[in-house]
Amino acid sequence: TDFSARIARNTQIYIQSETNITRQVDPWAGSFYVESLTHALAQKAWEHIQEVEKLGGMAKAIETGVPKLRIEEAAARTQARIDSGIQKIIGVNEYRLEKEDPIDILEVDNTEVLRQQVERLKKLRAERDGTAVRQALEAITKCV
Repeated sequence: TDFSARIARNTQIYIQSETNITRQVDPWAGSFYVESLTHALAQKAWEHIQEVEKLGGMAKAIETGVPKLRIEEAAARTQARIDSGIQKIIGVNEYRLEKEDPIDILEVDNTEVLRQQVERLKKLRAERDGTAVRQALEAITKCV
């Protein structure tokens, strides 16, 4: 079908555009490039871990909203790169179709599912041993 042919073509364009594979003789520049990327990734991860530790652990960090803030900052930076065209996404800001067919969106009313989940949670809380729950939570807190 035309759609299948477009997907096949776009896959090739995606690989070519996202990796710049056709612009270089040695796209990975030997192992040095891969190692430098790995080092940079590990360094950034370590910075995040240290930030969380300084706040007193992940539970405390979540209470202060730091992980959510970092995720929002990263999302904003990514969106800015996409909007400016620096970061290319095939079909979004690169190689867009002139006319796209509308996408059917399934609307789901989860009111009944939510009601059932709330009822199960109420039942669980009513039937469980409150003392055992408190003791388990205290034990977990002491481990942290």
